[in-house]
Amino acid sequence: MEKIVLVTGGNRGIGYETCKKFANLKGYHVILTSRNEEAGNEAIEKLKKETQSTEITYFQLDVTSDENVLKCKEFVVEKFGKLDILINNAGISFDWSLNFFEAEMENYLQTFDVNLFGVIRMTKAFVPLMIEKGYGRVVNVSSMAGQTEFLSTTKGISSYPLSKYSLNGLVRIVSNSIPEKVDVQVNNMHPGWCKTRLGTTKAPREPEVGARTILWLALQDSNFKSGGFYMDNKEFDW
Repeated sequence: MEKIVLVTGGNRGIGYETCKKFANLKGYHVILTSRNEEAGNEAIEKLKKETQSTEITYFQLDVTSDENVLKCKEFVVEKFGKLDILINNAGISFDWSLNFFEAEMENYLQTFDVNLFGVIRMTKAFVPLMIEKGYGRVVNVSSMAGQTEFLSTTKGISSYPLSKYSLNGLVRIVSNSIPEKVDVQVNNMHPGWCKTRLGTTKAPREPEVGARTILWLALQDSNFKSGGFYMDNKEFDW
């Protein structure tokens, strides 16, 4: 049976490369989402040309909107009846040079609304559906910047590392909330410093490399653990 995959922030960077990897696999239908509808439709056309896949759908999604997330769930249920794989990739970051006191409160509110609360909204919307169907994989794109060691040793901390630290805690809470013997796994991953709008052109990694661990986690069998933090297919403490 065809598996349904939804990727947030799928119009560029790591999100786009993740969509591309799934579109190149047989038996997977990709729902590419983005906040900007024009950019999303352009990405869809590009993806279809690069993969020759017809199993691709677009949905305009703003993860900061409760109403929009609910509409997304209704769309998925009506069109597909299920969601097998959720990739929470959408994320934002502001100026890292600002320390805690220099950063405006709006900086923290906007960052957390996407990086943490956006994931919470999507998880609360779709994981119960996965539990009901008895299967699901959730992969959250987090960061090594959310590790305790990073927060303890780096000055000029922005809202981004703090949001990812919270996301790393969230994955354990969600994992522990899933009933036992239900094949639903929720894990976080760090893609590495990649050449994306967030990572800048100075980054050493291509987005395709960053997407590899996402695919690896999403395709794990029922014996794999849930609630972990991974990079390059290896588990790390955070």
